[in-house]
Amino acid sequence: MQYKLLELSKEDANEIAATKTRLTQVKKDLDAIEERYATGKIDTLIYTKFSEKYKVEISKLEQKLTNPHLTSSNLKKCIKNGLEIARKLSVLWESADVFGKHKLQHILFPNGFTYDKQNGRVLTFRTNILLELTRCFSEILKEIKSGDPINANQISARVIKYLFKQFF
Repeated sequence: MQYKLLELSKEDANEIAATKTRLTQVKKDLDAIEERYATGKIDTLIYTKFSEKYKVEISKLEQKLTNPHLTSSNLKKCIKNGLEIARKLSVLWESADVFGKHKLQHILFPNGFTYDKQNGRVLTFRTNILLELTRCFSEILKEIKSGDPINANQISARVIKYLFKQFF
């Protein structure tokens, strides 16, 4: 599990680096257009058009940087704590007060959930990645007959394929 999360974390780190590079470039472009406007090389209409475009892109890139998918400097500890929470989930829920239950819901469903009154179902937008990985590994391992050798590469490919459908 740690290996899979490290893989996803590296991909996320690459995406963050690319986003930071793009953000720097867009800020330079905005500075350049502001300088050209200040020196009278372009008129107000062109300045407004491009500055708004750059400001919107900067806002989107900064938002993307504030919500990375996977970042942790101590992944082993996070996995250990996450598995401990998953193992004691019903006990934690029963013993928690309203605020504790709210925190637990936020850990399990980071993007929240809604109730579909028409179908009488709870809809979740995203589940905690550690719990998804655990569920995914369990489903894959269930399919393997007792005593058969486990090919880690098959599990790896299936888990990554599944996670990309769910999270990216």
